[in-house]
Amino acid sequence: QVAWSSAWDGKWRIVSFDLPQDQPSQRYHLNLWLKQQRFGRLQGSLWISHRFSQDWHQAVSQIDANPHDVIFLDSASIGKMSAEQIVENAWDFKKINALYGDYLQFLKTNPPAHSGTGQMTESQVNWFRSEHSLWRKAYAQDPFLSKELLPSSYLGRRAFLARQEMFKTKVLQRT
Repeated sequence: QVAWSSAWDGKWRIVSFDLPQDQPSQRYHLNLWLKQQRFGRLQGSLWISHRFSQDWHQAVSQIDANPHDVIFLDSASIGKMSAEQIVENAWDFKKINALYGDYLQFLKTNPPAHSGTGQMTESQVNWFRSEHSLWRKAYAQDPFLSKELLPSSYLGRRAFLARQEMFKTKVLQRT
């Protein structure tokens, strides 16, 4: 909720790098770090975020990459490409929405079971595992963009609210 409600300052944070092809480990670890920081990938070695952190350069130096091979830029788009188009190119919202759609479908078709005893049944444990797994898959892909950058078709907020409601009304009151 904090990320969605954070105002976007109109600037993109860009990471560009030139890591040698003969050192795939550095490239792999940098790409993994960028994904974990929820950067979007515009091209192979050009990644983008709508957020800024002073800690990024320090974190990249921990990856065993030469810090001079990685450039951080503060940027504003001046071309014909809109923020919406940049978002569409950098993040796979079809995949993100499909994952949130799977989650919403699970909640709709698999309400949490009630044991009546106050003890967790195997069925309930399995339900929580399934719910958690589906949620984590979607959550892990979501860049949590500011509200003004989100595509109109974005299902993340709807899934979050459904999850909140489900835990508040169905799970917590029954266990």
